[in-house]
Amino acid sequence: MYEISDREKQTARLWLPDFKRIMESWADKMPDITLSIICAIVSRETLWGWASAYKINGHRGEGDPDGRGDYSQRRGEDSPRYHGYGYFQIDIGSHQGFISTGKWSIPSLALEYVLNAVLWPAWERFKNEPAARRLKATIAAYNAGAGNVAKQLKKGTDVDLATTGRNYAADVLDRARVWDKWLSGEGGVIDPPPLPPPLTDAERRE
Repeated sequence: MYEISDREKQTARLWLPDFKRIMESWADKMPDITLSIICAIVSRETLWGWASAYKINGHRGEGDPDGRGDYSQRRGEDSPRYHGYGYFQIDIGSHQGFISTGKWSIPSLALEYVLNAVLWPAWERFKNEPAARRLKATIAAYNAGAGNVAKQLKKGTDVDLATTGRNYAADVLDRARVWDKWLSGEGGVIDPPPLPPPLTDAERRE
């Protein structure tokens, strides 16, 4: 079971005031995409900069916001390289324009970009889905792309079948519940709205 590490808490505290302000401005448009969800996405992607695969100049990052990850060689590339940038691991293949600005290394600006360019379009695309499925599909789309998630919805299969480890959205939702508790208690940052109830086994397979 996931627990927030002291290192994650330490780094998160630096950025939570900005994150809270930004998420409050989105509360009416995407009420289910809460600060807890965002914290959970960052945790899944980079453990807030402490993941072993998160590197700065080839060395493991120590909570720094300007690290890189997803080191691999993709089709058409002549050598391995980093594809994920910053806490959110924004993919250079899909978001080269934003990466080229350097704003990816400033977490608050990266969050604003993620909301506008990734999460909001997915949230709108899946607006006809039931609430729990819409939320899970939107989170899955952050990892796998809205098109791939839409294919799973069309087939009536679990959207996580399109994601890394086939568990991305479910894992983020599980982490979000842990963050929700911490943010409301020890973190002392917010009194967030309650998350939707845990997905049933049937909903996890949808």
